[in-house]
Amino acid sequence: CNRVILAMHEDELLIKKTTRVSGIWRKGELDIIRKIFVDMYRSEQYTSYLNDEKDSFKSDQKFIQLMLNEYILDNEVFMHVLQERSIFWTDDLPFVAMFLKSQINNLKENKSADFVVDVFKNSDDKKFAVDLFRKTIYSAEEFESLVGSKVKNWELERISKIDLLLIKMALTEVVSFEEMPIRVSFNEYIEISKYYSSQKAKVFINGILDKIVSQFKSVGKIKKIGRGLVYILFLLCTISCTNFNSYEEVNISLLESKPIVTVLGNETIDFGVITEGETVDLEFRIKNTGDGSLIITNATASCGCTKLDFPKDIIDEAGTDIIKITFDSKGKLGKQTKKITLVTNAIPNIKILTITGEVKSSKN
Repeated sequence: CNRVILAMHEDELLIKKTTRVSGIWRKGELDIIRKIFVDMYRSEQYTSYLNDEKDSFKSDQKFIQLMLNEYILDNEVFMHVLQERSIFWTDDLPFVAMFLKSQINNLKENKSADFVVDVFKNSDDKKFAVDLFRKTIYSAEEFESLVGSKVKNWELERISKIDLLLIKMALTEVVSFEEMPIRVSFNEYIEISKYYSSQKAKVFINGILDKIVSQFKSVGKIKKIGRGLVYILFLLCTISCTNFNSYEEVNISLLESKPIVTVLGNETIDFGVITEGETVDLEFRIKNTGDGSLIITNATASCGCTKLDFPKDIIDEAGTDIIKITFDSKGKLGKQTKKITLVTNAIPNIKILTITGEVKSSKN
C-alpha cells in the first residue's frame, strides 16, 4: 500500500473537507475520474512502480508526484470541468499545483499527514486579516469620497467594484499598518488587479493610489516605522533558502534590495504546432530592473512534462539571466498551456510565466 495515500486516508480533517465539496462533481463527470484512475492503473509508470524493488516512503512520494503531474494537473478534460466551476481556476492552478507538491514533499513517514492547513499561518496572520477587513469597512466612505475627488470627468459609479475595493484596501494598509512599507502595499494590490480585474486596471489603481498617498504625506497622515518586519523576515527566509557556501557570502545589502523581475520580451511564449513526442526548448530572459540584488528561490511548472532550469546565483542590479524550459509533448494532444511560477525576493514575490502551443497526433 502506498504510504502517502494511506497517510492522506487517515487524515480526518482532509477527509472531512473533501467530503464537504464532493458535490461539485455531477453524475456524468464521475466517469472522468474513473477514466483517470483506469489510465493510471494501466500506465507504464504504475507497472514500473509495482515492480520496483526499492520499497521506501520516498519512492511512494515520487510516484504520487508523478501521477499528480501526468494524469491530473495536465489532464485537459479534468481542468475544463474545474474551469466550468470557477472562471479563476486557470489563474489559481499554479498556486494549487505548488501547494499540492509542497505538501506531498513535506509528508513524513509514520507521522500524521496534516495535509490540510489552516487558512491563517498563525494568530498574527489572522489578526492582520481581520484588522484589514474591519478597518477597510470603517474607512470605506472616506476613501470613496477621496477616489471620487481624484477622478476627473468620471462618476464613482462607473468605476469597477473590484478596482474600488482594491484601492480602499490598499489605502487602509498604507494608513493603518505602520510596519507595512508603502511600496509593498502598492505592489500587492496592483498584482491582485492583474488576476481579478481588467488589463488596464493596474494603471488606473496605481495612479489613484499615488495621488491620494501623496496628499496623505503632505498632511502627515502616514507614519511608517521602517521597511516592515514582515518584509525583513521574508528576506531572511529567502537568504536561508539560497545555496550560499558560508555566512560570509550573505551580503546584508540584500535586506535593502528592491529588485524587480522584468521579462525581456513577452511573458507568454507560443511554441507553435509540434508533433506528439517532440520536445521543445524555450527560454525566458529576465532582467533585474530594480535596486539591489535579485534571488530566485524556487521555480515550479504546472506539469511534470515541463522541466525547468533557473539561475541559482544572485542576479545583480541591471543584471540578466535565463530561465530555460523544456516541454516534452509525449502523451499530450491538442492545445497546451503550461504555467511556470517563479518565487523571488522581489515584491510581489511571485512571477508567472506561460508557454502555449498545440500538439498534433503523430498518426496523422
